[in-house]
Amino acid sequence: MAAIAPLLVGAGLWVALQADSASDYRRLASEVARESDDSLALLQELKHAEDFGLQYLRTGQRQHLRDFRRTATQIDHHLAQLNRYDEPGEIIAFLSIRRPWRFAKHEVAAFRPRRGDAHSIPGSTVELDEAFEGDLHSASGGLERLMAGSQQEVAHDLAASKRAARLNWLLGLSAVAVAVLLAALLAGRLSKSLVRPLEQLARAARSLAAGNLDHRVAIDSTSELNEVGGTFNAMAEALERQREELERQAFTDSLTGLANRALFEDRARHALQRLAGGGQRVAVLVLDVDGFKLVNDGLGHSSGDALLRHAAERMTGVLRPSDTLARLGSDEFAVLLENVRGLDDALGTAERMREAFRDPFILKGTEVVVSASVGIAMSTDSTRDEAELLRRADMAMYRVKQHGRNGCEFFDPAMDDQAADRLAMLNALRRAVERDELVVHYQPIVDLETGDVLAAEALLRWNRPGHGLVSPVEFIPLAEETGVIVSLGEWVLNEACAEARRWGRSGVSDVVVTVNVSARQLLDPSFEAVVAKALTSSGLKSSGLVLEVTESSVIQNADVAVAKLDRISATGVRIALDDFGEGYSSLSHLRQLPIDILKIARPFVRELTEDDHDPALVRGIIELARSLGLRLVAEGIEYPEQQAILRAFDCPLGQGFLFARPMEAEQLREMLGEGRGAQVTG
Repeated sequence: MAAIAPLLVGAGLWVALQADSASDYRRLASEVARESDDSLALLQELKHAEDFGLQYLRTGQRQHLRDFRRTATQIDHHLAQLNRYDEPGEIIAFLSIRRPWRFAKHEVAAFRPRRGDAHSIPGSTVELDEAFEGDLHSASGGLERLMAGSQQEVAHDLAASKRAARLNWLLGLSAVAVAVLLAALLAGRLSKSLVRPLEQLARAARSLAAGNLDHRVAIDSTSELNEVGGTFNAMAEALERQREELERQAFTDSLTGLANRALFEDRARHALQRLAGGGQRVAVLVLDVDGFKLVNDGLGHSSGDALLRHAAERMTGVLRPSDTLARLGSDEFAVLLENVRGLDDALGTAERMREAFRDPFILKGTEVVVSASVGIAMSTDSTRDEAELLRRADMAMYRVKQHGRNGCEFFDPAMDDQAADRLAMLNALRRAVERDELVVHYQPIVDLETGDVLAAEALLRWNRPGHGLVSPVEFIPLAEETGVIVSLGEWVLNEACAEARRWGRSGVSDVVVTVNVSARQLLDPSFEAVVAKALTSSGLKSSGLVLEVTESSVIQNADVAVAKLDRISATGVRIALDDFGEGYSSLSHLRQLPIDILKIARPFVRELTEDDHDPALVRGIIELARSLGLRLVAEGIEYPEQQAILRAFDCPLGQGFLFARPMEAEQLREMLGEGRGAQVTG
């Protein structure tokens, strides 16, 4: 017993020291996870605040102000929790977020919407708008710097924990060695059977001090030393598991379980170094989920998170085990392909990833259809920077979005200049309403039998200084992508309703105006109030307005969109389904949507006069609309032969260059004859 007692004391000291090391690892892992989640939540709230604040400053809508205030309360709660940070650098960075955020709140609180005539819309001054954006960007930038600093602190703390663990191991092993020697001296038998295990423990201690947590002690003796070796091995395994968990949290996206940006960039950097000068290349793909913001806004953030998790699972299933899939942030993902032989390898992977989004996602019992835009960048002999490769792929992805989304594109050096032009266009577009650069043109919709003008479609045009009249094809996709379309659409709706009311005052009360509505407008929380205000401010009856939506914009969040359209339709505003025949063209959707008018897409009308075209499809659409009690409008009529065929099929209404091109409001008033009506013949 005298020999056993020192051993028990030494082993107890060893266990206590290792338990302390394990506790440090658990504490560090917990702090890392908590700070990461809190910082990401705050960053997301700041972005929401910027969206709501800008919408309020540009439109004056009280709903946007309420949304901003609700988000501001959550941000203030985050910023009040200073005790989460203990490093001086972190505290300074955290405090630097408060000042610009306080200025941003002050700018929103100080803003007073303008009170113009009945047809003007509220707006903010350029200076206030820019100041608000600048303050929010400063706050977000400060938070991102704080997050970057926290990553460095994690690495520092991890290294410190490793050093402390090694020291504890050495101290513990020293205590055990002393205890063993003391026990042997007390027993009077310091023999060869005791020396060999001690040598093993000494080697294990040196190995552990060098950072090798894989070292294990092999002791065959059944004496007390066997228990010491078993304790050593158990503690080493526990430390290794905790180290792996800490590293996983530092380099893994908490939502999807994929690699995060830090791990992705590290692997890309090593891949570039490893393949430099060889015949193999590296490819980086950046994927953005088209329509994700609509899902987030319409179904809530929990559904948006579920969509990202399901998308990550699908994409993982189409990639090779050697490929790295990472979530960079929000709805943006990246893929690293090593040992790529050529462009076809990268393009094939991109197409498989897009194909993974083909089937609908089921979120809260609702089918949600989204797509993917993929940009591809290939390494070259001069490529040494993983951040540059990622930037190029990101630019290529935005080119896909600019061209209509749901596609793939390789980076081209010319994109650098185009990206600068695109940014300049976006900044100018955001000021277009305030600078009175926008104008609405109108294209008549006529009775194909009599030529009478029965309606006119409102079409937005931008007279940009120094560029002339900018084509909608250039700026509308950019406006939809960035959310600017919401404020632009509200402006068009107000202008169109006011113009239609002028027709009524001049005696042409039976001509209605149709206005296009984008998916973002439709899902905006204030859309119904915007429509009601446009009618009230202009004095136009609800029967004088038709809202045009596309099937693709409705199906992105069908339950929310249909419910809104039902309520709007109940007020007397009519709903038209635009571009029917393109996209989904589902009979079930036709029955579900509260539509009154069906517009046949241009491609079907254009093909009517082609030699090899079968008109049965157009005839079928017309018969379908008639069976559902819907009015029909054929778009894009350019030739008399097309008009004749459509008349033979009993299509009542049409529009196109054959009758009139889009024209300014004054020209349309002249056509309408200032109260005498108008006829247009092809």
